[in-house]
This record gives sequence, C-alpha cells and structure tokens, in this order.
Amino acid sequence: MDKNKKLRFCFIDLNNVRTEEQFYEYFATEILKVSSTKFENIVDSAKQLLGRFIPTITVNPTPESNLQLGLDWSEVKKQPTDIIELAERLAINSKTNFIICIDEFQNISEFENPEAFQKMLRAHWQKHQNVSYCLYGSKRHMLMDVFTSPSMPFYKFGDIVFLDKISTDDWIKFIVSRFNDTGKKLTTFPPNLSLI
Repeated sequence: MDKNKKLRFCFIDLNNVRTEEQFYEYFATEILKVSSTKFENIVDSAKQLLGRFIPTITVNPTPESNLQLGLDWSEVKKQPTDIIELAERLAINSKTNFIICIDEFQNISEFENPEAFQKMLRAHWQKHQNVSYCLYGSKRHMLMDVFTSPSMPFYKFGDIVFLDKISTDDWIKFIVSRFNDTGKKLTTFPPNLSLI
C-alpha cells in the first residue's frame, strides 16, 4: 500500500496518564516523533516550538529510535497552549496533515481540573485546519458523558461512531495472517477457543 507522505498518524495511549503534566509531556513527545524521520529535524522543531519548556531531550539511537522530552512543568503551566498547538504548527511548517488518535481519552476526566482542561483543548482543537482528532476509549459510559452531555466542553465536538465487536471469523483470519507474516504456520484452532 502506498503511503501518503503528506499524512502523518500519531497514536497516543492515555491508559497510564493521570495528570495534565504527564499528558503534555507524552503528547508533545509522540507528536514530535511522527513529525519527521530525521532526528535532527525533530530536535530542531522541539527547540524552535517548545524551547522554553525543554530542559532535556533524550535520544536513544536504538533500532526503535526512542525520543523522550523532559518538560519544565512550571513553565508549561504558564503557557500550555504552545503544546496544544504543537501538531497544528508542525503541520503548517511541513505542509502536511496530522491525524492524532488518542486512546483511553476518558482518562482526562480524572485530571485535577478536568472541565477547565477540556475547555482549553476544545477551544484550540476546534480551530485546527491541518490536524484531525480521533478520540476513543474502552469506558463507553465515561466517553458518552464527555461527548453527549450538553454541559461538557466536548459536547458535539465531532461525529460519534460505535464499533461492533469483531466477528470470530475475522479474528481467526487476522491471527492466521499475522502468524504467516512472521513465517510461522497456524492452521487450526482448538474447538473450544473463545475469542472475546
């Protein structure tokens, strides 16, 4: 499949994120990682767009090419919008579009001041022209509250899509194909196999 070089996907999992501080650091790190394939460009972007926030940038030149930002939380608290606007600014600078997929989005409801945080996110994200957001999670009732309650900042932020469970046949085809991709053969399943 041809890759669209003008489209960058960023996957963020908030499963272990419990504070705004953790969110900003993780959010900025993951967006910077997908902004370029060259570490020099990533570091330059970090310095240019977030320089006053970043006392440390750690690059681990392994096959996985890991990047970790250390943010000055006292500075971030003064002007967090620079991080919230990061993807849009990078998209404009690189003439690309970003799709940011945030899993376990409902975890932002556990932050110290969740409604104020959500208001700030919405106020900026709804104006972005070069970034799209796909927000999802495993706690349906909490997500429904975030997106369908008229009193919540993300009310009617976008389309709500409910996904059906993946059928057993599709699961089996997927698992077999993944085994085949690794050169291993999986031809049968035990009759009592339950795929949930």
